[in-house]
Amino acid sequence: MVLEFVVGAGGARREVSDATRRWRLALVVAALPTAVLWLLEFGAGLNPGSLIRWVGALPLGVAAALWLAAIGRGDLR
Repeated sequence: MVLEFVVGAGGARREVSDATRRWRLALVVAALPTAVLWLLEFGAGLNPGSLIRWVGALPLGVAAALWLAAIGRGDLR
C-alpha cells in the first residue's frame, strides 16, 4: 500500500502530475520521524516521552495540513 502511494505502482496506469509526485514525496519524507519514533518505541521498547512524540509528529501533521489545503484550493486536480 505504501509502495503504491509512493511510486504509483499497481492498478491501471494513468498520468500523474508533477505536483502529485512532489506531494507524495513530501508526505513520505515528513512521515519518517514518526516512523522512526514508532520503531524505537514499539521495536526497541524505548519511551521517548510526550514532547519528543509531538516533535516527531509535527512534520507529518504540517505536511498533511498543507496537502489538504492544496486539495481544498483545487491545486491537485
